[in-house]
Amino acid sequence: ELSEAVNAKLDEGWKLFGHPFAHAGEFYQAVVGKVEVDNPPRKTTED
Repeated sequence: ELSEAVNAKLDEGWKLFGHPFAHAGEFYQAVVGKVEVDNPPRKTTED
């Protein structure tokens, strides 16, 4: 199950972060990705 979930994220452009680890009998893998924002913050000038 972990491999399928991780591979799905990799197909979406996510990247692996660190090593897989186990906790309380469950396995985890951190993944990171870039979030696209429709309305990025605008730069403002100081008065």
